Amino acid sequence: MISVSNLNKFYFKGRRNENHVLKNINLDFEPTGLVCILGESGCGKTTFLNAIGGLDDFESGKIVVGNTALTKYSIRATEKMRNDNIGFVFQNYYLLMDYTVYYNIKIALNIYDLSEEEKDRRVNYVLEALNISKYRKKLVSELSGGQQQRVSIARALVKSPKIILADEPTGNLDEENTIRTMSILKSISKECLVIVVTHEKDIAKFFADRIIKFRDGEVYRDKKNSGKESYIKKYDSNIYLKELEKEEASLSTLGISLYNSNPEIDIDFEEEDVKTKNTGNKAKDSGDKTKGTDSKSKDSTDKNKEKPNKAKDSGDKTKGTDSKSKDSADKNKEKPKKAKDSGDKDISSDAEKKDNIHLTFAWKDGKLYIKNDSDTDVILTSDDDDCQIIDGYRPKLEIEEIEENEYNLPQIDESKGGRFSNREIRRIAHENLKIIGKKQFFIIVILIITSILMTLGIANYTNKIMTPVEDIVTMDSRYMQLSFEPTGKNEETVTSGYINNYVDEVLKDGEYTEMYPLSKNMMDIYFKGVIQIEKLSGFVENISYVAYNHLNPDDIVCGRMPENPDEVVLDEWVVNKFMKNKDVISELLNSNNAFLGQTIKDSLSGEEFEIVGVCKSNQPSVYVHDICLGYLGSLGIRAASVEQVEAYFKDSFKDADFKLSDIEDNKAVVSMDYFEKANQERKIHHSGDGTRMISVNNNEFELYRVTDINFGADFIVSNYNYNGIKFDKMRHSRSFIVYSKDPEKAKKYFVKMGEQFKDYFTVNAEITYNKQIDDYKKRILLDLNFATFLTLGIFIISLFMIYFMIKSNAMSRGEELTVYRLIGISRFSILKTYMLEITLLTSYFAIPAIIITTIVIKFIASIPSLQLTVDFPWWVSVILAVFLLLVNNIISVMPVYSIISKPPAKIGKS
Repeated sequence: MISVSNLNKFYFKGRRNENHVLKNINLDFEPTGLVCILGESGCGKTTFLNAIGGLDDFESGKIVVGNTALTKYSIRATEKMRNDNIGFVFQNYYLLMDYTVYYNIKIALNIYDLSEEEKDRRVNYVLEALNISKYRKKLVSELSGGQQQRVSIARALVKSPKIILADEPTGNLDEENTIRTMSILKSISKECLVIVVTHEKDIAKFFADRIIKFRDGEVYRDKKNSGKESYIKKYDSNIYLKELEKEEASLSTLGISLYNSNPEIDIDFEEEDVKTKNTGNKAKDSGDKTKGTDSKSKDSTDKNKEKPNKAKDSGDKTKGTDSKSKDSADKNKEKPKKAKDSGDKDISSDAEKKDNIHLTFAWKDGKLYIKNDSDTDVILTSDDDDCQIIDGYRPKLEIEEIEENEYNLPQIDESKGGRFSNREIRRIAHENLKIIGKKQFFIIVILIITSILMTLGIANYTNKIMTPVEDIVTMDSRYMQLSFEPTGKNEETVTSGYINNYVDEVLKDGEYTEMYPLSKNMMDIYFKGVIQIEKLSGFVENISYVAYNHLNPDDIVCGRMPENPDEVVLDEWVVNKFMKNKDVISELLNSNNAFLGQTIKDSLSGEEFEIVGVCKSNQPSVYVHDICLGYLGSLGIRAASVEQVEAYFKDSFKDADFKLSDIEDNKAVVSMDYFEKANQERKIHHSGDGTRMISVNNNEFELYRVTDINFGADFIVSNYNYNGIKFDKMRHSRSFIVYSKDPEKAKKYFVKMGEQFKDYFTVNAEITYNKQIDDYKKRILLDLNFATFLTLGIFIISLFMIYFMIKSNAMSRGEELTVYRLIGISRFSILKTYMLEITLLTSYFAIPAIIITTIVIKFIASIPSLQLTVDFPWWVSVILAVFLLLVNNIISVMPVYSIISKPPAKIGKS
């Protein structure tokens, strides 16, 4: 069944303290029989057992077990060989201390496809056989060492393996249970191979079919053990009378039989309240006592005649009794008489009393009183006591009696690979969670803290990288911003003049004419319909004004296109931005349709408009009449060019007393409302030739006509004068914006156009929309570097802490891991158990911490007074939870895997 060839095993190989513990071992074992291995401690017995059982590795040699040949330690091959063939009994028990006796035995059957009924039957069978069925429901930790040893033996026997390897299986058992256990092993050895490592030579001589002796890592004796002696119990607590010398004494009312194992001591008896005192038949003459001894010797001789001599060289029990009887008789001859006749009381000197036991008996009222006048203990026994007095010889155990014992538990087919069922994995994981010690508690604290910090860090990160574009940019993506930087030592006035020339060149070119002053645009929105709040308004800022002729009618999502200069369309971008204000007005205007018909007012110019539509052009824009673009967002005059009026209001001037084409440079047509306002402000006067003049900012225009026709502005001037008014502010601010459907192309154009003025200024052209996004990315990159690295650092530190805590926890549970590996549970099942354990810990503590932190973040962000915008979607929390589950599982598996990948004999030592 087992063949071992040239087996060598070292400890600390290559070091100064190298120990060659097994030296070229060559042994073959039959498929059946009981083999005992003897030897001093440290001679290599246990190491040999571990090596052939696949519990430990070896340096060289070959081990063949059944059909499996091993020349080195291989986890899979060794594990299969062990599960299919071998059952172990360990000196250190290797039991699951926090589980019941029943579970510890039954768990060995988990590697087989057996029904629960069959498992129960087998467990109950071995419990009865080892006389521990009464401990079935007890925790192993509540048992004594001997009881735990029997549980370990039961676990090995329950699967009836082909080979049983037992390391000191009876080391912690009393003699009765030692015989019981060895009897079972002997019975089993008829059908399988049993190898027992023991230091009890008498046990080995009686039970073994073969005895192998180890010395210093080598086999120095190997012999069959055929002629077995009777086994006489050594540690029997009963008193066997026929092994003792008998003395008798008779008193008037009391008969006494004394069986004495120490002939050096005499016992004196006294009887009180009796008329006659005598020693009875204790000693009529000096030869009576010897005669009693001779009688015992004779009885002993007769007894020995009935039993054959089993072992000449080990000492004959009968011969020893004869010798003892002879010595006893000789000693009695030397002892002085204690009484001259039957009527005299024993008289002893003080010196003699020190060697004797003196008892005083008193019978009164139906009770016997005994007084002990010596230092010797007096013990009263009965049939109910552990120590009983038996009129016979110490029983002998014959090998024939052992061989008659029956132990019949059939072997099981090959294992299913040592896998725990999913139900068992869940049960073990939940049981382990119930036993939360300091290390598990620390892991829980780390998980909670890590989850909170990770949630805060991820919230900060996502809030910045997921910030909507609406909260970043302030200008329509179709606008390009121009700015001018003087070069050399040119004076500002000279530079401004050349900027004017630059603009004239652009306008003459005619490709880009939609140029407007750069301003910060903000609008107030009023709510109509509730009198109490009509004076209240909300505001929206960082928007752009765009001519509505650039708006695609298909982009309108509700309402209509503007038809008059006092009508506008808002982009959904602006609508959503306003609704984020979380004030009274924004709560009322909570949908696109709610904005229709409401009034908005340009905060700087004071112009009011009616909202007639909402569009979706994905721009931060308000679409207005292009006449309004010249003055919205500024304190400029509401001027309109002849070109604009002809484009939009030509029909309105058909019946006028002048033609729009008659408006020459430096002439103006003024609206009736503005004329009255200018007259009041004394901006109208006569020139030297009597021509009426009107002052507009720093410009003087001839008052050509006053009209009550609505053209959306205060006055009409020539195209030249209109551009002059529009660019007057632009020249001084040295910046303006240009509308283009292709801003990148426009950017190149304006830079190239500025090359001819490079001696006076440098043209800087940039697309504000793109620049603001790029600037934001750079800014958050700097912000995130610290926050991200801090969060990442905390996370990595937490992972290391979790790793080492789980490793420490796994190492502290090394005996549990060893048990699982020793009984054949696969590494995968053990890993699944630990993974489920950390999954449950994460689910019970880390995930709730993530959820609670997320709720708190969202609650704080929902408080209007705090004005916090937090973009932290729920799905990010879900991803974070899944991420932590995966990472924690990986972290938990790594240390456990490194431990259980070692040979089982080394796990508990790691």
